[in-house]
Amino acid sequence: MPSLQSFSIPRPKYNLRRRLTSFLALIVLFAGVVMGAWIITFIYRSEERAWQNRQQEAALGASRTVERFMDQVLEYVAIASSLDRTLLEAHPEVMFNLLGQNPALLEIIRLDRKGAVFASAHQDDTPVLSNLFTIPQSNWFLQALQGRSHIGDLQLSATNKPYIILAAPAADGGVVAARLRMDLLWDVVSDIRFGQTGQAYIVDLHGHIVAHTDPEVVLASTTIAGRPEMVAALQAPERRWSSSYRNFSDQNVLGVTLPIADSDWFIFTEVSR
Repeated sequence: MPSLQSFSIPRPKYNLRRRLTSFLALIVLFAGVVMGAWIITFIYRSEERAWQNRQQEAALGASRTVERFMDQVLEYVAIASSLDRTLLEAHPEVMFNLLGQNPALLEIIRLDRKGAVFASAHQDDTPVLSNLFTIPQSNWFLQALQGRSHIGDLQLSATNKPYIILAAPAADGGVVAARLRMDLLWDVVSDIRFGQTGQAYIVDLHGHIVAHTDPEVVLASTTIAGRPEMVAALQAPERRWSSSYRNFSDQNVLGVTLPIADSDWFIFTEVSR
């Protein structure tokens, strides 16, 4: 009678198959994870590109809105620069009539090559430009006298009204200068909206914010110069730049900039990410 020890227990024939199946399942799972990650990344980047395109369109629309506002102002400055001195001295009301047609202009003056004012008009109670004793040494006068237009920095009047000085060469070789009401430009910027979180603001060549949806940001002399994540926009070719950063409200935003024609300004548009 054979002993029980002479019989061996056969090992299951499907152990190897089970291991192969598990290995293949792991490969499929790994491939699925990789494919899923690639799809998610692709979708994310596609969405990001789509938002950047929308942002570019919003920035372009915002810059054109500001350009139209400035074009209207500069058109009146150009008209004033072309008027004959003899006419202006004989009929001072001409300058007042011209000024009254554009509420964005607080004051406008004509000067000869020596800086003497021979025609002026103002909307507020106290003229500023025509009362200056330092006109011949002023940057805006010297720049316009050399044939270049000037858009100055933000300033406050004695009654705390924000304004900037515009200057341009006149047809007779002299200079025309004007004070522009910045609070009206602030209203223009405040009305620029896109999406639920989009906002726009204007920055000058030195990084100072000159118009913002919140006037307090401007009055606080806010600048992007101290923000490394934003200051790159100042060195960007043609002021065209796009990046993600945390804005002045500590929100994670996508920002896009575009230049504003005929000025040293450029516009920032931001939308929450």
